[in-house]
Amino acid sequence: MQEFIEASRSLKGKTTSELSVHNIGYEACSAGYHYGPRVCPYHIIHFVTKGKGTLYIHQLSLPVGTGDAFIIPADKVAAYEASKEDPWNYTWIGFLGTTSASVIRQLLAVSEEKYVVHGLDTKKYAGLIRPAAHMEERNMTNYYFANGLLFQIIAELSKDFQGLAASAMQSDLANEIRYYLEMKYSEKLVLSEVAKNFGIHPNYLTRTFREHFGITPKQFLMQLKLEKSCRLLSETDLPIGLIARTLGFDDQMTFAKTFRKSMFLTPSAYRQQTQKEKSAVLKETVDDYVTYIPLSF
Repeated sequence: MQEFIEASRSLKGKTTSELSVHNIGYEACSAGYHYGPRVCPYHIIHFVTKGKGTLYIHQLSLPVGTGDAFIIPADKVAAYEASKEDPWNYTWIGFLGTTSASVIRQLLAVSEEKYVVHGLDTKKYAGLIRPAAHMEERNMTNYYFANGLLFQIIAELSKDFQGLAASAMQSDLANEIRYYLEMKYSEKLVLSEVAKNFGIHPNYLTRTFREHFGITPKQFLMQLKLEKSCRLLSETDLPIGLIARTLGFDDQMTFAKTFRKSMFLTPSAYRQQTQKEKSAVLKETVDDYVTYIPLSF
C-alpha cells in the first residue's frame, strides 16, 4: 500500500473549508483482504483498476469489479473485501468540506446501483492518483497539488457523467421545489417569487417540475390544497370560511368555486356526504362487532 495523508491542515480546518483532500493512495490487495467495518469522518472514492471484490454498506452487499468506482460517504459504516479468486487493485481519494456532501450526492444519484458507479476508465483516475500517493512531505506545495488533483478528479467524473449528473441535479431541484410547495401551500404563492427563491427562471422551474412529476407547480399546489380541504371538511367542524383562509384562498366564494369545479360538490355538500358515510360505516361496525349476551336470573 502507498498513501499520502494531507496533514498541513487539521481535520476541523478541512471540515470548514469548501473542499479539501484528506488522503490519497493505492493498493494491490491479497486474496480475501478485508477492511472494516469502519466509520470515517470523510468521503472516499475508490477506483478499481483490476480484479473483483465486495462492498458492504447500509445492509447491502455490492459486487465491484474492474472499471467500477465505489463510494463510501462520510459517517457511513462500511466494509469491503477482495475476491479470493481475483483480488482487486484500487486507488482512492478521501476528501471533506462544506460542499463535499453535495459532490457525493450527485455521484450517488448518477449511479444505477447506489454506492457503485460502473463503466469508468479507472486507469485514467489511477494515473492521476498514483504519483500523488508517493508524496512524502507535508508542506503547502503538496497541499495545493493534492487539492488541485481533487478538483481535477471531480471535473473528470463530472465530464464522464455529464448527462446523468445534469439529470440528477435537475431531479434534486424538482424535489426541493416540491418540498417548498408542500411547506408553503397555505400562503399566497407567486410563481415568479418561488423561482426567484431558487435563483432560476419561472419557465425553467415549471418545465423541470413537470418533467419529473407530470404536472405543473400550479396544478400540484391546487391538488395539494384540495386534498387538505377534503380532510379538513370530513374530519373537523371548522367553518368553511376559516378553512378557505387556512388554505390561502382569497375568500370563501373563491374556495367554493374552485372546490366544486374539481369535486363536483360544494364544500358544505361534501362535508354532509362524508359525515353521512362515516356514520353509516360506524353503525355497520357496531352492528358487526357488538355481541349481545342474554342475562340469566
